[in-house]
Formats: sequence, C-alpha cells, structure tokens
Amino acid sequence: MSKLYPCKECGKEVPIRSKGLCPVCREKQRRDAGEETMSTRTHSITKMTPKRQKKLTDKKKVLDPFFAYHIEQIKKTPYCRNCGDSLIGIRSEVAHVLPKRETMNPEVMNNLDNAMYLCSQVSNNNCHKQFDDNQASEIIYNMQVWEEAVSKYVKLKPFIVNQNKITKTFDNYLESSKK
Repeated sequence: MSKLYPCKECGKEVPIRSKGLCPVCREKQRRDAGEETMSTRTHSITKMTPKRQKKLTDKKKVLDPFFAYHIEQIKKTPYCRNCGDSLIGIRSEVAHVLPKRETMNPEVMNNLDNAMYLCSQVSNNNCHKQFDDNQASEIIYNMQVWEEAVSKYVKLKPFIVNQNKITKTFDNYLESSKK
C-alpha cells in the first residue's frame, strides 16, 4: 500500500501531490493562476487525413453543446455521483452511460440523458474510468451510480439501434430484477 500525504489546501490524504496539493486543488490553483490545466492543455497530434479531420470536427461540433450543458450542471452540484469526490467541471467528468463510439451507440452520443457526473483522472478514485472499464461486466452492478445508470438507460432504450455487450449488460440486469 502506498504512503498517503495530506493536501495543504483541503487536507485530503492522497498518494501523489503536486506542490503539496491533491490533484483537484492543484487543478483549481492552475486555473486561478491562468496556467494550462487539464481542460485547456493542448497535445501535439500526429498528422491525420483530411477526411478523418473533418469527421472529428463534425463530431466535436455535435458534442460541444452536450459537454457545455453538462459542465454547467456539474458546477451546480460539483460532486461525483459515485464516490462523492469534488468535481471541477471539465469534459472528462462527464461520463457517457452508453459509449459514443461509432461501433457502439453513436445514435445517443449527444442525448442529454446519456451522461453521469463521475470523477476523472484528476481524482484518486477515477470513477469515470472504473465505470467505462466495467460496463460490459457484472462488476458494474456494485458501483454506487449503477441504479442511476440503469434509469438513464431505460430512457435511452427507445433510441438504441445497435445492441452490444454494454446494452446486454443493462438488459440482463433489467431482466433479472423483474424476477
């Protein structure tokens, strides 16, 4: 087990600190100082074809209002729906109930019900990653946010075109809970 250190700002004990602060407090400090943050960081990307670039630009145009809306909702109640950690209002804290990938469920990628607010890589728990990594298995049933995900799935179900492992996980759960 790794050693935990207290954050100088909030007192939370974390395994890794930057300038004596937990990831959430350090992100806030960077934002307040006008420095580059997780939400403003730019990465160099390898060259891509114009066709791929257009496809990504079109997808971004569709998703920008979706994320803007949900980031505003996070700011009203800034806590992770799974573990209760503080949220700072960045895109990575908006988790899709059903994946937005073309091969999964793109038909609901910008549906406002296809989102939950989960802590991301700036938190110790990273519930967003846990949720995404376990969506196709029954492990997800043990997450605090599972019932919220199921109720959102029920709202999304009429719009779903593609059945996949993740939709089957939800359907299996709904079937077993009827018994």
